[in-house]
Amino acid sequence: MIPKKIQILGNPRTGSSYLSSVLELYIGYETLSGPLNTDKLPKNTDEHEAFFEKVVGHIYDADTITVKSHITHLSTQFIQPYPHLVEKFNGIPFYTIGLIRKNLLETAMSLTIGKMTNKFSHPYPHEAEGITLDVDQFKHYCEQVYRVHFIGFLDAIEHTTIDELIYYEDFIGTAREDFAQLQLCETPLDQLPLLHSTHKKAPKKQTVVHNYDTIVEIALDYANSQPIDSRFTMEDFVITDIHCL
Repeated sequence: MIPKKIQILGNPRTGSSYLSSVLELYIGYETLSGPLNTDKLPKNTDEHEAFFEKVVGHIYDADTITVKSHITHLSTQFIQPYPHLVEKFNGIPFYTIGLIRKNLLETAMSLTIGKMTNKFSHPYPHEAEGITLDVDQFKHYCEQVYRVHFIGFLDAIEHTTIDELIYYEDFIGTAREDFAQLQLCETPLDQLPLLHSTHKKAPKKQTVVHNYDTIVEIALDYANSQPIDSRFTMEDFVITDIHCL
């Protein structure tokens, strides 16, 4: 039986939007994107509790729902002053899908491109003419992707039950095939209708980034400067093995 409440936990550029679109196509649940994202908070801090009360209450009361969140949304300091809401949210019986993108190099490039073009979804404006990445922004996102996103994900899931773990690199890119390979899918591939997601993978960075070699060199210097973490193995800013999952 398909779980009635599904939570997708990932980080920016790990395929969470694509996966939520696939689930929406094949199970038809309402999708709530980043409900605890602080970007959506009212400017008046006196309204924060009512905001979180409404959001958490909606998820709690829904018969079926898919909630897409980044790990950083769940650890936000803004909801912590309301322990009754934290407890209520944590008590929701989610089937939780964790998303990890092992290629941190491509992730950092993807975030840099998104920041520079202000475009994070298909069609991508840099596909035709390519793009030269801003070196300082890329350095920032190397740190962000490694420290905040990947390490933060590993830290967070020590306290979160993950029912199914998916690697971005395992996505085929066609909705039917990607839905069929989910553990929660109960229907054989040949019995699933052929549906199409509007979300598409971006082109390979090597084909569109003009200063690709320079960017790779910066990423490798950053990766080689990081202390060894026994929870995973990393080579050339790509996670090759995770030992703690």
